[in-house]
Amino acid sequence: MFLSLLLAINLYLEYLNYQKLDFSKPTSLNAQILLQYPKTKDQKTYFVLKLQSKGMIFYTTIKEPLKNLQYRHAQFFGKIKSCSFLESLRSCFFQTYSFSLTRKHNFKSHVRHFIDSAHENALVGNLYRALFIGDSLNKDLRDRANALGINHLLAISGFHLGILSASVYFLFSLFYTPLQKRYFPYRNAFYDIGVLVWVFLLGYLLLLDFLPSFFRAFLMGLLGFLACFFGVRLLSFKLLILACCIAIALLPKLLFS
Repeated sequence: MFLSLLLAINLYLEYLNYQKLDFSKPTSLNAQILLQYPKTKDQKTYFVLKLQSKGMIFYTTIKEPLKNLQYRHAQFFGKIKSCSFLESLRSCFFQTYSFSLTRKHNFKSHVRHFIDSAHENALVGNLYRALFIGDSLNKDLRDRANALGINHLLAISGFHLGILSASVYFLFSLFYTPLQKRYFPYRNAFYDIGVLVWVFLLGYLLLLDFLPSFFRAFLMGLLGFLACFFGVRLLSFKLLILACCIAIALLPKLLFS
């Protein structure tokens, strides 16, 4: 009942955002360019841009030649092609008349700059950004990963969550264990350190902007930890179904992910 109510509230909030879209006349759109790639049609090459604005995804095309603008912020002027509410949960098309870059930056932009500055090779920098902050792989790297069959290892998901949580647990235990032995030997180290680990992972999830693959793994892991804490059987499809329901109730767009 609670999850149904939560889903209804989040769908209503999404619908309010959808109602703000004006399909009748040109409008401005402040967005971040999440993805940029070239396409060819009728022997003419153009660029496809994937944009994110106020939690919504838009696709647009640019005919002029572009440098790499991925993850830059820009103001677009054009018209939103009519789309239904269900379509808007996935994406809508924005017909761009003109656009200009803005100087907007966020914390993740500084992390990208730090990673890129640490590597002379741009492809290596892109690989590390994909591994640490969930950035999209360069097309060349993506094709190589697909050919080698390792693309699932480069996507931030449950595999990364397992390695990261184990590493953070080990580091926290180095500081916690001596304190526990001296001041509070009666406490359970597994649960205390586990709480700290999940707080850390929550911060990492926020840094990743609730990346769907990591968010699903985060929910499954957290429910597993809570089930262990309360003595519930872990190997149960009910736990998996509960994780799916919670994920969809919190982020209805995961239905289309």
